[in-house]
Amino acid sequence: MSALWNSSLVGGTVLAVVLVACIVSTGVAATGLLTEQGPPGASAETATAQGTTTPTATPDGTATPDGTATPTPTPDGTATPDGTPTPDGTATPDGTATPDGTATPTAGNGTDAETSGPPLVVENLSAPADVRAGATMTVNVTVRNSGTENATGPVRYTFEAEPVESRTVTVAPESSKTLSFEISTAALDNGSLSPGSYVHGVRNASGDGIPRRIRVTPDADLRMEGFDAPVEVSRSTEVIVLATAVNPANTSITRRVTYQFAGRAVTTKTVTVPGRGDRQVAFAVNVSTIERAGVTVTNGTTYNHAVVAAGGASTGDAIRVRQGPSADASVLAVEAFEAPSAVRPGDTVAVNVTVRNVGSVPFEGQLAYRLDGTVVATNWVGISSDRQQTVRFRLPYDRVERAAIPVSSRQTTHGVWAGNTSLQTRPVTVDPPTSTATPTRTVTPTFEPLQTETATASNATSSNSTTCERGFLTACGGSPLDQSTLTLLGAISSMLGIIFELVRGN
Repeated sequence: MSALWNSSLVGGTVLAVVLVACIVSTGVAATGLLTEQGPPGASAETATAQGTTTPTATPDGTATPDGTATPTPTPDGTATPDGTPTPDGTATPDGTATPDGTATPTAGNGTDAETSGPPLVVENLSAPADVRAGATMTVNVTVRNSGTENATGPVRYTFEAEPVESRTVTVAPESSKTLSFEISTAALDNGSLSPGSYVHGVRNASGDGIPRRIRVTPDADLRMEGFDAPVEVSRSTEVIVLATAVNPANTSITRRVTYQFAGRAVTTKTVTVPGRGDRQVAFAVNVSTIERAGVTVTNGTTYNHAVVAAGGASTGDAIRVRQGPSADASVLAVEAFEAPSAVRPGDTVAVNVTVRNVGSVPFEGQLAYRLDGTVVATNWVGISSDRQQTVRFRLPYDRVERAAIPVSSRQTTHGVWAGNTSLQTRPVTVDPPTSTATPTRTVTPTFEPLQTETATASNATSSNSTTCERGFLTACGGSPLDQSTLTLLGAISSMLGIIFELVRGN
């Protein structure tokens, strides 16, 4: 009985020890009191009495700050700043790996890749003030290098601050170069440039340069007016046909103008007409010239003829061709000639010529007044044999200017011609047209926004004041009395009043 109790006691004791061991093992595992076996090379942690872990040495002998694992080594053993390995283990400047493991350079304030040496200076810009929409303009500029070594850099033409064309130029030390930009307005503003005022100019690499303002006018063509030609012509007669080309645009226009007979182009001229101006155009033709253009001319037939400008504008009339008297200028003899020696703005040019037909057949044809070789006006005359006739030309200066200005020289000639034969000429001094420019305030545009200064109310009052007002005891233009002075004057006046009353009472 005693032995059985002893064996039961021993078995129970062993069972209790096993249960306690299991409970302790479970609790330790739950609270992390036991050391976990890590992989080879991992740091070991030893349990303390308080249930915390004490860091031990890492494989390289350096303890971690908080007992946590150190960053995992990168392929080459170098850690990135934020602990993230780059593909090749090389850190980028901001800790971010580039695709090839190479550090990405940061943007700096470096110079233009095309620029080297001292800066180029843009000066002496030459550009038109007006241009017709669709036309091509030339902009010239000088680029100077004031340094002591070669300078290379871009020079750009800009329109409304947008680059249009760029050139890379190299300039020797203390030298300069001239550049020309041929700019078509049809290519500006994406091909939709509308009439108006714009800022354009030329800049260097840093943006410094010279701005200019340019006005784009509507695309326009010449109008043709003032057709002057005989209504009948003999087959052997040379005819001078006159017409006036009018420019409705603000800038000069150069166009081809053609004389047409029966719808066929006979001869063509190139005419330049200034902005808002006009020019007279003259064509000398005969039947032979017309037939060489491919028109068969029949006597007694009426044809249409006209002067036509490029663009379609025209002016014309009808003309009848007949077999008639000769227009041979050799049968005409000049008996009198009157013409001024000077032509000035505002004058009326009066030219008289008296001719006699000394031939045996009638003369019929045109006499033309010419100045500096240019036909200004014509008269159709018919003179029987052994008869004389006086032909008069009365022309305002504007008519002369329209046809013959500018002349080749102020000292030139004028006279009356029959066809290509000069009947009589005389020297003449021609004064060019004069115009009085209206003074205008010119504002030079800048690439930087203009600062607007607003006048204060006091400034406006001061600048607009035209009268001088004086105050009590204050001279005109003088400083007003201050408050202390006024108080003192008041006290003195009161005392004087009291003394006056006392004296008066005695």
